Amino acid sequence: MNSNGYDGYDRQYSELEGLDPSYITTYQAWGKAATELYRLENEMAQKYEELVRKYSEKCAECEREKRTAMVWEKEQRMTLKELQTLKASIESTSFAFVVIDGDGAVFREDLIAKGEEGGGEAAHILNKQLKEYFQQHPQFSGIDTIFVQVVLSVEGLSRALHASGTLPISDYAALTKFGRGFCRAQPLFSFIDVGYGKEQADHKVRKVFEVMEKNVQCKCLILGGCHDNGYATFLESFRGNDKICLLETTPPASDFWKFTFNRVYFPEVFRSEPLPSKQTIPSGFSSTASLAPHHSSSTSSSSSLNSPALTGSPKPSVATQVVSASKSEAQPSSWAAVTKRTSAQRAFMQLNKDDQRVDVPLPKADYNAVKSLDERSKINGANFCNHTYH
Repeated sequence: MNSNGYDGYDRQYSELEGLDPSYITTYQAWGKAATELYRLENEMAQKYEELVRKYSEKCAECEREKRTAMVWEKEQRMTLKELQTLKASIESTSFAFVVIDGDGAVFREDLIAKGEEGGGEAAHILNKQLKEYFQQHPQFSGIDTIFVQVVLSVEGLSRALHASGTLPISDYAALTKFGRGFCRAQPLFSFIDVGYGKEQADHKVRKVFEVMEKNVQCKCLILGGCHDNGYATFLESFRGNDKICLLETTPPASDFWKFTFNRVYFPEVFRSEPLPSKQTIPSGFSSTASLAPHHSSSTSSSSSLNSPALTGSPKPSVATQVVSASKSEAQPSSWAAVTKRTSAQRAFMQLNKDDQRVDVPLPKADYNAVKSLDERSKINGANFCNHTYH
């Protein structure tokens, strides 16, 4: 048998011509079967070799996948651990944020009238009642940290409070003192003055609200602005957000009734009714003049600040601090009489112990204005005074 199979048997057929034909036929059949067997063996060997090659490739691929799976499994364990750490961190540092439009959600006038003491009292009451509210609602029960931002125009609200008669005109800085006490009593409470201007407080409240709504650590977001329908339009895009609550002070505007947000009420801190209509303000009243009663004119420093126009004035024996319309007209040569005649233009003026007029202390200069003036002076290389005054 050679490389061609069992063909050698066919070549030997001529040598078997003398044998029995049946034997020859059987022999030929065996030879063909042997050739077919050889072909099948070769085919099986080739297929086996191919199968072994593929098997080796699959084993190598399986080993690579196994190593990759081990790497990803390790990465998954690390990721899950990191996720659990982040979740625990978020839960442990979750907080509530309360943003209030102070131009409409007004604190009670009896608290404002107390100045810093009233601000501190309002902050403590608000903090206590917020915590009680969170404990009563399971979704907020884990909140311990509370941020409160009251955004308002101090000047605008002060004028409204005094104009309506809610606060006496004698203390125009009451709201400023209240805000100072409010911030000092609770370190996470802020009393932000945005200055005078339409929609200044609204704009800041909305931006802060949008940022906190996206903060995953903020578990409860309370908006104090139900007095203004403008906030109702703003809240349309936040429907269905369970962490949002509305702080109601005065009766809510009409568009707020369509919302299903949770409502909170703190009548011990905020007015439940809008400010009354404006009353008549005495002629000549201004924020600068109103600050005068806070500075005693009987001090030694005040007595030395005589106006140059008053140096020749007679000095009555009676020390007077504030001149009113009821002062006697029997002193025609004193500045009291002059003040009495002009009391329709000004509410009062300060006098020293010698009954001489003392200028009211100027309000604190605006920081930005002073900075701008300094910068311009540096650029010009000189002050903005003439050659006489420098």
